[in-house]
Amino acid sequence: MRTFGLRQLVSRDPLIALVVFLSLGGLLLWSVIREITTGWSLVASSRGIEYSRTRSGKPGDVTRIPAPQIEDIDIRETDEESFRSLAVVIEHKKGFVWMGAGLSREELEWTETMLRRALATRRGPPADGDASALTTELRQGRR
Repeated sequence: MRTFGLRQLVSRDPLIALVVFLSLGGLLLWSVIREITTGWSLVASSRGIEYSRTRSGKPGDVTRIPAPQIEDIDIRETDEESFRSLAVVIEHKKGFVWMGAGLSREELEWTETMLRRALATRRGPPADGDASALTTELRQGRR
């Protein structure tokens, strides 16, 4: 203190560490908020399934899977090692679509049942209670 005065008390190292920690905390907060506002928009009918990821309420690009290309719909555990959770898996000729990770088992089972029912329904004359198309939005907090 006698040799260097007050300059020794204000060092750059603690300030740099503080800036690094604050920026990492901000990045973590931003990614959590981004995941909270992420969901799926899903439309299913006898013709197939259309889905898109929604971010902050804005729909993304719509992906269509025709009904003849869908091989299986079931509930499986996710492949991620850091986060094990059940999800609805739509298996088709070009790959897999995983959605709904983090939802309760009852919600996933309901979604699977409704997807299967919508795909199995054939279009006929319109009826009052026609439920040939399923429109549901899955909100997820995690992948």
